[in-house]
Amino acid sequence: MTFQSLSKSPVVLPGLAWLALPIVLAFALRRRGFFRVWGLVFGVLIGLDAWLTGPLSPVSDERSGWATSFGVAFVILGDLRLFLAAEWDERAARASLARAFGLAWIAPLTSQLVRALVSAIAATPRLTYLVYELVFLGVLASWYLARVRRFTGPRRAFASRLAAFFGLTYALWAGADVLLLATSADVGYGLRIAPNVLYYVLFVPYVLKLAPAPEAR
Repeated sequence: MTFQSLSKSPVVLPGLAWLALPIVLAFALRRRGFFRVWGLVFGVLIGLDAWLTGPLSPVSDERSGWATSFGVAFVILGDLRLFLAAEWDERAARASLARAFGLAWIAPLTSQLVRALVSAIAATPRLTYLVYELVFLGVLASWYLARVRRFTGPRRAFASRLAAFFGLTYALWAGADVLLLATSADVGYGLRIAPNVLYYVLFVPYVLKLAPAPEAR
């Protein structure tokens, strides 16, 4: 079996995400308040993402438009997980939610603008992925410098770890896509498996394990 066939196999997605789902939900139920809700909602959503955008998707026909719609929606929701968890502050709940939703839209809107301006990117799915990954890494770095470094105590440590996790995930995706665009080497598909596991399987339980208690934030 090649890495390409393995990366597109339902064993990876949604298989691994679905196997992890009961563990994720158990982790969420052990938390209280915001992170219980966060874990339950995003645990289920990431399982749906792995199904509806993966090889078992019932809406995989891009001509229908559903595949693109689900793809865009789940990209935004996937990034929203990070910003909601890291920005959450019970003392300023509305501001936290507004900031997180705003941050989650920057990379999608920017990458769509780039696609509209550069036709070659819009015509090449792999280039589209790469542009989004690079734009998001830029957003992540800017957010870290402008916001996370101003946090203090456990909140700063928590948000820094989440930023590092997402930074590694997107950097691995970008590296794999550069390799695939440059050489089409099968190892590029193998490299994509690692960030897929980080993003679809490990991120939610990682957050639930590390999230500080409300009084510590």
